[in-house]
Amino acid sequence: FCFLLFSHMLLTEKYAPQKIDELIGNEDAKLEVKKWALEFERGKAQKPLLLHGPPGVGKTACAKAIASEFNWILVETNASDIRDPENLKKIVGAGGRGLFGQRLLLFDEIDGAFDRGEVPEIVKIAKDNLQPIILTANDVWDKHLLNVRSCCKAIEFKKVNMKSIAELLNRIAKAENIGVEKTVLEAIAKNSAGDVRSAIIDLESGGSGLRDRKANVFEAV
Repeated sequence: FCFLLFSHMLLTEKYAPQKIDELIGNEDAKLEVKKWALEFERGKAQKPLLLHGPPGVGKTACAKAIASEFNWILVETNASDIRDPENLKKIVGAGGRGLFGQRLLLFDEIDGAFDRGEVPEIVKIAKDNLQPIILTANDVWDKHLLNVRSCCKAIEFKKVNMKSIAELLNRIAKAENIGVEKTVLEAIAKNSAGDVRSAIIDLESGGSGLRDRKANVFEAV
């Protein structure tokens, strides 16, 4: 099948969850994150969260959904910010509860930012700050994250099951008036290997679920 979308917004953005309960899969992890946020709302500071798991399973989406649900101001960082102590100080200085409400610091994909070694400033921030902080990582056991793990509460996000992904794709397809057969949606969901983001990207790009992955690299060759 083939179709074109003329929207200025990517489907991954358009259908990003605005509340944590809108995420699919990882029910236990979502419950832990929501409890953590509620404690902050009650005025009880908590340890930073370290959300870890494979790409596309909802770690970053969960952090953004929490910010949206609790009307927190989201302050995001990238790898270059994390590697630069001065930038980090500015970002942290922008955190905390201000005139416009609570702010959430999100340090995304920190294992990618630690590819050149540890970033001591991150550990200091995690230990010393009383504001909500969420860090995400694909590989929580990366040796560079040892000190980060020790000062955070780690919550694992697992691959999302094929049925849940297929149901989400079906809802999006109907909302976007995308004519696609159920078998194709199931193929996309199966080939996503639990990666919700890549499944939505495949749907939007008119993919048939035959995205090349490590598991079938030899077939691709």
